[in-house]
Amino acid sequence: MNNILLIDDNREIHNSLRPIAAAHGYSLLSAYDGLSGLSMAQSCGADIIILDVMLPQSNGFALCRKIREAGCDTPVIFLTAKSDIVDKSIGFEAGGDDYMTKPFQSEELFMRISAVLRRTGSQKAKPEPPKENKQDVVLGDLVLKPSQYLVEKHGENVGLTAKEFEILHLLSSSLGDVFSKEQIYEHLWNESNPLSLDSITVLVRRIREKIEDDPSNPVHLLTVWRIGYRLV
Repeated sequence: MNNILLIDDNREIHNSLRPIAAAHGYSLLSAYDGLSGLSMAQSCGADIIILDVMLPQSNGFALCRKIREAGCDTPVIFLTAKSDIVDKSIGFEAGGDDYMTKPFQSEELFMRISAVLRRTGSQKAKPEPPKENKQDVVLGDLVLKPSQYLVEKHGENVGLTAKEFEILHLLSSSLGDVFSKEQIYEHLWNESNPLSLDSITVLVRRIREKIEDDPSNPVHLLTVWRIGYRLV
């Protein structure tokens, strides 16, 4: 059974999601503030963290950074009452894997939880095999492993989040070809005509920091000015 750590000061959300989580085969662990949430994230063995952005005496984005700095790579889905697209950029930069805007349907939340766990290889129940090509892609010192949702550099996992990996995997599907930011956004969220593409810029920057020897002068993930990105 997978453990979900919910960090949210609204106890009604915990009470309403607990039986639904159990019905989906999950165990719900609760933290109601940032301090206890950080402690539980580091010690409780959660498989996924649902993190409210607006916590008392804390901030979900800052808390996510602390979780990542502590060496915890547990997937994080942010909850927020804000729909501002700028928040998404901040969330992904902080190390988040996905985003849900309040109010939300519980069924959609658990579909996202299942998808993130499947993508990151944390799902304990046997997932359905993905339909896409699972062959490894070798790019010099980099190896993309779609079946494991990871990228290795010199044999070491570079620690990409699910969204970061999906960008590289998309670009690797047609090496050298340019993908626009709009195409990448639609691939990641199945949405067209985004209000802002800042989240793509943030994710690309984070990928370069992990895969490039010199992120300021990339040799793998290249920018095509005013158009998009390509992988070589």
